[in-house]
Amino acid sequence: MLRRLAAVVIASLVLPLSGLRVPDAGAQAEEPVAEPAPTVSVEAAPLSPPDMIGARLDIFAAGVFEAMMPSHNIPGAVFVAVRRGEVISSRGFGFADVAARRPVDPDETRFRVASVTKLFTAIAAMQLVEQGRLDLRADLNTYQTGVVMEPVFEAPVTLFNLLTHTGGFDDSFLSSVSDVGAAAPSLREQLSRRMPPRVLPPGTTISYSNYGFALAGLLVETASGETYADYVTRHILAPLGMTRSHIGVGDPADAALALPYVPGAPGIIEAKPYDVSHVPPAGEMVTTGGDMAMFMRALLANDGTLLTPDTLSSMMKLHFANSHGLDGYGLGFAVSTHNGVRMAGHGGSWRGFCTELVLMPELQTAYFFSVNTDCNGRFMSGVQKALNDFLAPPSTAEPPPAAARPMPDVPVYGIYFANRRIRGDFLRLGAAMDALNVSPGENGAVLVARTGGDTLVYEPGPDGHFHNARYGRTLAFYTEPVTGAVRLSVGAWAYDHVSDAEDFGFHTLLMGVAGFIFAATLLFTLILAPLGRRFYGWQDANLPWPRRAVPLAASLAGVMFLGLSLTALAALDPFELFKRVPLVITLAAWLVPVLLLLALGTAMMATMPGARPRLMARVHLALVALSALAVAGFAVYWNLTPLGI
Repeated sequence: MLRRLAAVVIASLVLPLSGLRVPDAGAQAEEPVAEPAPTVSVEAAPLSPPDMIGARLDIFAAGVFEAMMPSHNIPGAVFVAVRRGEVISSRGFGFADVAARRPVDPDETRFRVASVTKLFTAIAAMQLVEQGRLDLRADLNTYQTGVVMEPVFEAPVTLFNLLTHTGGFDDSFLSSVSDVGAAAPSLREQLSRRMPPRVLPPGTTISYSNYGFALAGLLVETASGETYADYVTRHILAPLGMTRSHIGVGDPADAALALPYVPGAPGIIEAKPYDVSHVPPAGEMVTTGGDMAMFMRALLANDGTLLTPDTLSSMMKLHFANSHGLDGYGLGFAVSTHNGVRMAGHGGSWRGFCTELVLMPELQTAYFFSVNTDCNGRFMSGVQKALNDFLAPPSTAEPPPAAARPMPDVPVYGIYFANRRIRGDFLRLGAAMDALNVSPGENGAVLVARTGGDTLVYEPGPDGHFHNARYGRTLAFYTEPVTGAVRLSVGAWAYDHVSDAEDFGFHTLLMGVAGFIFAATLLFTLILAPLGRRFYGWQDANLPWPRRAVPLAASLAGVMFLGLSLTALAALDPFELFKRVPLVITLAAWLVPVLLLLALGTAMMATMPGARPRLMARVHLALVALSALAVAGFAVYWNLTPLGI
């Protein structure tokens, strides 16, 4: 159904940020905010010596993966962990190729780690900052990238904004993917043609952006004179000895790469072909568990191999949060806390792959795991919570009291759309499919119902925020200081408060009523009326032929639009939409201007002077006109028009 489209648009291509708690209120981007919670020192960490931790973690992780993979239909997985410079666990589970029974080898099997690539992009950019060839605070328009930031807002977009996801860009996925072997644009060409517009003032809100990181990669190319892939290979992968890692799946695809699988019928997984992203700095790294162990060891050692210690340490600390008290972003790194321990890392999701990388700098501990199937939120968050609790158990000490934060003095209940959403093309529908309906609960609790999902209860906490203990999530309402927009933060996402008129349930009901009127018009005009005249002697209403033909055409166009668009969006593989817009969607989009004209024509038929039809005939014409206008308005609002494809 359409929910499958939403799942891919908002989750699968984005990244599974289960390790990041997206911040929740209004700190300014130009100044770092305080750490979200006290961290635990290495000396105070409630952990065993390194050798005992390694032995225990290896057994514990094996138990977690082997217990959870079958019930969540996970074909293969890799897990590696490091602590104090040593690899303490390296495991492969299941199969890289189920049909061939090729097992996952942690040192040989390649996984596509998607948005974990952004960590490499951020490090590349910061290397050039250290060399003076890039400036974190400079207006991006000072660099000759070929991509111009239009002066929509007073403040310029900077590299700092890109690395903290505060650039304020719209989202876009159309024409961002191609088949392996097909011609693909260069990074500069892709961004010149498809860079989404600026829709939010920079430095005001975290709004996750693949294109923002792609632009950071283009800055790396511009400043270094090398392609993004060459730069990362020469200046990051090679110094660390990551010889089994590369940017892109290859042409032909790397033979050691795990096959990507997606859920099919219940209990069934289907292998899918590889593809190529046109924004590689946002998600095209291919690597192994062994290579990622080298990467994590280098990050924890912070010995100057990649960056100066001060720079790398700064990247893994919180630099932007929407408000004090919740988590956010360092420079490229998602920064969160678990049981009082600071965590920095990133998640990644692509069709057939899902990944998490978590570093605990104060504990000198990190782990990485990846699976070769679509992100399953229950599996990924379940594994991560188990590992986090094992490595950073809850403290028995009482947490320090937090200052109460008042609720915004504005209405906060109602419908919320993800702030990171598509606004400029027909995939805007994805935001509606993943909306939140927020309502008050008992004893000051907040109820959050996701479209087509469960309702979660968030209890009020002493910090003025709301907490769901089962999933370890925090919700907070806030008013964005620059624009005054009402938002909330849940887990990894900031959401915008929208009007009840944007509730997709209302739109669905409206389309259902319009579809019924169209279908009834076609049924009566083409079948029932001719039969009635022939067998029962029905008399025609006093309507000339235009008053019959125009509403008939409007009804036919409306039924065709609803049938073509909604059926296509429900049946098509969403990832195929990112490669090309299918003909059926194009045909539906071009029906919209036709439908508008027919809506106006039908309204004219209902009001024009001349032959005077019966009142019910006029009412019917008015209903058809209103239905056609409503469907056309629905299409225009959700960009399902020629301008939106």
